[in-house]
Amino acid sequence: MDKRKKWLWFLGAVLLTLFLLAPLRSALGIPGFDALLTTVFGGNTMLAVLFSLALVLILVLPLIRRSKKTEPSSFKET
Repeated sequence: MDKRKKWLWFLGAVLLTLFLLAPLRSALGIPGFDALLTTVFGGNTMLAVLFSLALVLILVLPLIRRSKKTEPSSFKET
């Protein structure tokens, strides 16, 4: 896949999440992440910020490591 096609897939996934999945979640009554943090940690606390940062790092770091392992020359463009 070329770079333009990858960006189109990414943009499509973001738009799908914003305009379809988020309103569907609200319509079904499933609480959002902000409600979860408020329920678990209370009001504006530093623990909620640290918890969110830890979750983001847990999700992002493996992706960064994986992209560093694969060399760009090993990909075949079709």
